[in-house]
Amino acid sequence: MCAGQSNNDGINTAYMADDLTISFNDVAGAFDGIDVSGPIASKANIYGNYSHENRSSGIKIHGGTGCPTRVHVYGNLIVNSGSWGIIFQDVTGGSISSNTIIHFHDGAQTGSPPYGALEVEVAVHPPVVCKQFGNTYANNIFTANYNVGVASIYTDSRAVFEANNTWFGNDLYQRGSQTVLIGFMKDTGNHVTSSNFSTWQSSHAGDVTRAPAFLNAAGCTGATTTTACEASDFRLSPTSTLYRTGISFGACLDVRGHACYPDGPGIGAYQVTGAIQPSRGWCGNEQTNDTTTCDSRGAPPLGPSGTGSDVLGR
Repeated sequence: MCAGQSNNDGINTAYMADDLTISFNDVAGAFDGIDVSGPIASKANIYGNYSHENRSSGIKIHGGTGCPTRVHVYGNLIVNSGSWGIIFQDVTGGSISSNTIIHFHDGAQTGSPPYGALEVEVAVHPPVVCKQFGNTYANNIFTANYNVGVASIYTDSRAVFEANNTWFGNDLYQRGSQTVLIGFMKDTGNHVTSSNFSTWQSSHAGDVTRAPAFLNAAGCTGATTTTACEASDFRLSPTSTLYRTGISFGACLDVRGHACYPDGPGIGAYQVTGAIQPSRGWCGNEQTNDTTTCDSRGAPPLGPSGTGSDVLGR
C-alpha cells in the first residue's frame, strides 16, 4: 500500500469504535504498517496481512482515550519492522495467534531499534488506565535478536501476567547469542531465558525455542538484506520440527485465507496440509492466483472481504 519510506501509517483507524476488520493487505514503507487506536468496545479482527519493511511497528494496537476489548490479531506475516513486530497495548479479552514475525537483525540489539517480535504494554492516558488481562497468545512464530526478549512484557510481574493471560504453542527463537526469550520488564529477575525455559514449558503447553526451518529464507540474514528478504518464502518446510505442531485454539484463517486445521493447526501465519500449499504473489495491489506470480515473493493473497463479523467467534 505504501512505497519507499513514509512518516504516515499504512492503515490508521483512529477511534473507530466497533466491528472493525482489517484483512489481506500488503503494507510496506509506512511508519506503523497498521495502527489501530481507540476504545474499541466490541471487537476488531486484524488478519491475513503482510506488513513488512515499516519504519516502526508492523501492527500496533493501543487505547488512546479508552481501553480496546476483544482485539484479535491472527494469521499475519510481519517482516523486518523498524522497532517491534506487534505492539499490543491496553487490550483485554483479545488474542495474538498464528502470526509469523521475522526480525532479521545484522547484530545483537541491546537497547536501540529494531527491538523484539512482540511488545505487550499498558500505556497511561489519564484519566484512563487500562488493564492487560484476559488475552491469549498462541501458535505464533516469534524471532528476534534482542537482549530483553523475543517478546517483552511491560505490564505486570511475571506471576500477575501468567495468572491473568493464556500463553501456549509459541516458538520463541533468538537468532543470535541473546538468552532472554520473554522479558518481564517490571520483574527483571524473572525473565524467561534459555537456561530456565524448561520451567516455563512445563506450564505453557507447546512452547518451544527452535529455528523455524522456513522453505527459503537463506537470503534474509540482516536488516540490510531487504531485497533478499522480499524473495523469501516463510512457509514451514515439511521437515521443520514446527510442522503442524500447533494447539487447537479456535476457528481462524491464515495469511492466504486458508482455514486453520482443528486437528493439527500449524504454528505461524501459514497453515499446511500433507503437501506444500502454493504461495501466491502480488502485482502491486493485485493478487494473483496459485500458479501465476508477478514477482518472486511468496506473499499472501487477497482473501475474503472483511464484513465486520467476528471470525474467531469471540
